[in-house]
Amino acid sequence: MTKLSKINDQLMGLSLTELNQVLDMVYDVKTLKAKSELMGLSLTELNQVLDMVYDVKTLKAKSVLTVGANVFVVQKTKKTPGVIEKINKTKALVKMRGTLYNVPFSMLEAA
Repeated sequence: MTKLSKINDQLMGLSLTELNQVLDMVYDVKTLKAKSELMGLSLTELNQVLDMVYDVKTLKAKSVLTVGANVFVVQKTKKTPGVIEKINKTKALVKMRGTLYNVPFSMLEAA
């Protein structure tokens, strides 16, 4: 089993919050080379990990989110509460603070 397939298996077991933390770690490694767990990977492998994280986040979000569900829209520094109004192929229409926004599944977290 390759390093990347082991990482993919581990990512599938994480919650959306934990996946966001992994994503932050990958960004830190790419910019600061600061996280020892990912230091052994090349830049190409780190980019593949990023792609896998986005894919897993989207799959997990699709499996738990439904119309009318309370969610948080997760951004780098904040979490905004909202309600899903409609689910499209890659994004959900989320009502936040009285306004509708198209939000990628990878940015949504169940409330």
